[in-house]
Amino acid sequence: MKGNPDFAEWQKIKAALDKLIAEFSIRIAGATSIDVTKQSIDKAYGIGKLRDTLGIALHAMIYTGDAPFTGGNDYPAKQTGVVSIPIRIPDETRRVIEGILTCLDPEQRDRWFVADHAQSHLSEHGI
Repeated sequence: MKGNPDFAEWQKIKAALDKLIAEFSIRIAGATSIDVTKQSIDKAYGIGKLRDTLGIALHAMIYTGDAPFTGGNDYPAKQTGVVSIPIRIPDETRRVIEGILTCLDPEQRDRWFVADHAQSHLSEHGI
């Protein structure tokens, strides 16, 4: 919803959905959508899966999201204790990562390039 910077309209829709389909988890997913998922299947669940499957400690993770407020779909991720960096638009995630990588020495930077390994590891586990 354009012109809805404080998510007020989404809050109204979320409140209505909470009553209509209480068996589901309803979370505002930033400025453009609302997530409807099974209870407890949220971004915290996904972070837990990464931790358990890949063996990455929570303190070693960094999370970016545009809805880290109570009721937002990124709030559960923030509650896990991972470093949580709020963003406004998706392109900011790239800039955040570039900024972090620029500050690391080459050995530390190499540890951050695990996406290919992580993807193949997840595939091996049927995820």
